[in-house]
Amino acid sequence: MPPIDIPPSDHVLRHRARLLEGFLDELLRLQPHSVLDVGCGNGFLVRELAAQAIPATGLEADSKKAEALEAEGLAAVHGEAEDLPFSEDEFDWVVLRHVLHHLPGTREALAQAARVARRGIVVAEPCFPESLPPGRVAKEFDAWLKNEERKRGRCHHLNLDLPAIVDELEVAGMRPDEARVHQPMDHRPPEWLPEEVLGVDPDLLGSEAFLTIDASARRFGVSVNGSLIVIARANE
Repeated sequence: MPPIDIPPSDHVLRHRARLLEGFLDELLRLQPHSVLDVGCGNGFLVRELAAQAIPATGLEADSKKAEALEAEGLAAVHGEAEDLPFSEDEFDWVVLRHVLHHLPGTREALAQAARVARRGIVVAEPCFPESLPPGRVAKEFDAWLKNEERKRGRCHHLNLDLPAIVDELEVAGMRPDEARVHQPMDHRPPEWLPEEVLGVDPDLLGSEAFLTIDASARRFGVSVNGSLIVIARANE
């Protein structure tokens, strides 16, 4: 597929586009006949699959996003991952890309995905290159900020690691048998940390925890996140 056209100055969109392109490549390798994208967001995967004549439906908890995709002529449904409004085996593959850590009911969501998937489920979760200092700084910041979000009543859990994803897929009755990591070799710009904090609570910028992490980021750098992709097939 051609790369997404993103201005060079837009660091965030460029990074997201690279991860989305990598995930789409993994999905296309499975030669899907139909796809349900749970938590489809702005519809990138649904749009790209439709462009390649692969039937794709997006499920989105944000009704305005679902309505916008429908207005664009794409197949989109407003609903929750824990209660999919579809019949058994309705889709070839079900995907949950960077969704599980946002859900209050991970196990319920995967059970629903397994119910409507004929061939299998593709899960992706953000991850960090922990063998390098910038990756460790990024993971520490991510965990700290999510904890602060939870204190304020938001549902934003820690990213599931490979053992946790495998366990949850097996509980759902699936057979995990492939895992890959897409890790762009890039760093966040210096202003990224405070910008992220401002979106949660500006008062956190003066906290000891943030100042400590920010100092580490200025010393070592802070990496972008990668994407841990796990492919699980339906048990025959």
